[in-house]
Amino acid sequence: MYTCAMCSEHNCKSGQLEKVPVNCPCNKKEKQEKIKELYLEEENFKLAYNSAIVEAEGYCEKTRLEEIMEFAKKMQF
Repeated sequence: MYTCAMCSEHNCKSGQLEKVPVNCPCNKKEKQEKIKELYLEEENFKLAYNSAIVEAEGYCEKTRLEEIMEFAKKMQF
């Protein structure tokens, strides 16, 4: 199975879906819709949102442990 970790293009990141490899999961429209629905579920949205905030606030500036602690605080764990 082809995964994002195997990709060297990352055209999906820049929104250029017409340029993604043929075997990219982004090419499967039905899967994209299901994923969008899952991200809108409250808990999933909260996880994605707070992880993005932690990354934006200190990526490559904090240790992984500091990032995890910051994420846990934001999630109120």
